[in-house]
Amino acid sequence: MKNRYGVDVDYFKKNLDMVIRDLDNYTPDELSLAFHRLSEVASNTIHKYEIVGVSLKRGGEMYSLPKPSRHHDVIKMMVENHNFNKVGGDFEQGFYDRSGAYLNREYALIRAFQTKQITKSLHLKKLFSEDLW
Repeated sequence: MKNRYGVDVDYFKKNLDMVIRDLDNYTPDELSLAFHRLSEVASNTIHKYEIVGVSLKRGGEMYSLPKPSRHHDVIKMMVENHNFNKVGGDFEQGFYDRSGAYLNREYALIRAFQTKQITKSLHLKKLFSEDLW
């Protein structure tokens, strides 16, 4: 739902809820990045479909880091900052775009070609961070 100024209210509620949920575990830099990402979406001055980071997702939980991070960097952050003892296979690895939307590896490969972030891939069906950065 968009408000009278065109702001996607549902998007910001969802993402602010995630920030509040994890607030006790954010480093200053992570918190700054989270709010910076939201401000960029609000200002609508960026290409929101470009892939800008890696994510791990399970249900409604999403943990992310910006490029040039790798998925193992997200796992390390989860263990060190979010009290995970181990991150198992129940987390799906993927990416996120400038709007904060999660993309699984298969769709991210399509998106990377669409946004011309890549022109070829070493992998046939899935995107890997090594393809992007």
